[in-house]
Amino acid sequence: MFKLTRPPGIAARHPLAASRPTAPSRAVSDRVDSTRKSFCQRQAIVPRLRRSILLGGDVPAPYSGDLRDRVAAALAAGASERAAASRFGISVSTAIRWAQRWRTEGHAQARAMGGDHRSRLGEHRAAVLELVARQPDLTLQEIRGALAAASGITVGLSSLWRFLKAQKITLKKRAYTLPSRIAPT
Repeated sequence: MFKLTRPPGIAARHPLAASRPTAPSRAVSDRVDSTRKSFCQRQAIVPRLRRSILLGGDVPAPYSGDLRDRVAAALAAGASERAAASRFGISVSTAIRWAQRWRTEGHAQARAMGGDHRSRLGEHRAAVLELVARQPDLTLQEIRGALAAASGITVGLSSLWRFLKAQKITLKKRAYTLPSRIAPT
């Protein structure tokens, strides 16, 4: 059921507004107000904004070492993982993982993020560039196979593609198309 409403305070702002017919400003449902976001939607925006402001995007980051140390100190003092989680506002599973790391490794510090971003092909640069210069029409699969057969170098297709991109070598293949009758090709 919809009812039509006027913005609040119309009569107070204009003395003749109550007697003058006006167009309704919007339709309001008695169930849902479509102009307002739900509580869950508003709460979901805040952490994303905070992350994007602090980290420069939606990049996940580890909890601070200070928080990890305080949780480890609480666990050392005899608190349970669940009690420490509720006390410091972290999830129970996070507190359990930190407790396991604290027991096995003696600390609860974050592990290194990311991976090895160095190219495996860096030391074989000359062999790859020579192969591409000798046969420039090879596909990535063919280059990978030739490198494995000739030099014993085994790499993934994406690694090979990233290496060639860094060397500013493109291997785009286009299927042969007939000349267009309408536009020059």
